[in-house]
Amino acid sequence: MKFYFFSPIPSCILYKGEAHAISRNLFAARSVGKTFFRVIPPADTESCSFISDDERFDDNIRRLPFFDGQLVIPIYRQKCKAISEQIATASVTAFGVEYAINAHIDGFIKLSVTSYRNYAEVLLPIRPKSLEAIKQDGYLIVNARSDLNALCVFSLEPLKCLKTIVCCDYSVGDTLSATKAFRGVTDLVVREHYSLKNGFSFIGKDVRPKKDYSLLPSKLLKAQAFFETVAAGGDPSPYLDRALINDVDGIRGFLEGVEHVIPPCFTNYPDLFALVGNSVRYARPIFGENDRIADIDVEE
Repeated sequence: MKFYFFSPIPSCILYKGEAHAISRNLFAARSVGKTFFRVIPPADTESCSFISDDERFDDNIRRLPFFDGQLVIPIYRQKCKAISEQIATASVTAFGVEYAINAHIDGFIKLSVTSYRNYAEVLLPIRPKSLEAIKQDGYLIVNARSDLNALCVFSLEPLKCLKTIVCCDYSVGDTLSATKAFRGVTDLVVREHYSLKNGFSFIGKDVRPKKDYSLLPSKLLKAQAFFETVAAGGDPSPYLDRALINDVDGIRGFLEGVEHVIPPCFTNYPDLFALVGNSVRYARPIFGENDRIADIDVEE
């Protein structure tokens, strides 16, 4: 069996006693008989492993059919620590009630909010350096701040964490807006918007590239920028030829659920992209005028 390793963030795989870097570029390994693989992720996340000829594998691994083998994607989970540690504290008064906010380690990195009558706790995806509490329209927004921000949105009645959003920047008013950066061909900037009026709800998102699509030097790079933009929820119109410009909704529907875009990586399939979601689909862009996409040839 042949295995192709893909990781959304840089990691390392141990294979036959040697360490190999893996990320969005594929690393291929062939297994003859029983072979042990271990993926070593960034700090503070669990490593994961599996045996090649065993269909049972841990919850930190996804395996999907992929070309002539299987695609292996690590799922990164917070590592359990056998310690208790206080990290950061804050407090805030809302509607006459004082809330104590505490980031701590108790097996996992956690954030707790406590009042004289209520308590709520949530796992944090990052280890914060400091905490900031923001009151807005009946909600308490706690920013667990490190190199990134982990925004924990709490309702006060009842005291409950509604959502945790990891972002690089944010703003709070009648709407909570959170900015996320996605590394790719055009380095997308995604700004998500959530309503804080009449209930907490997702409104929508804006997606814009940091790099100009038209300056990309090849059709394959332009095709990857197109797939990445649509997968992130952006507008594909700038990439489309007149033949497809009226079918934007259909394209979005076709690419719904795509989490990762793997560019062509086989000489036998020089223009075939792998679109990874709950399964793997294959798509070949067909270009029309001005290097814009006029059709998409799909292979399941």
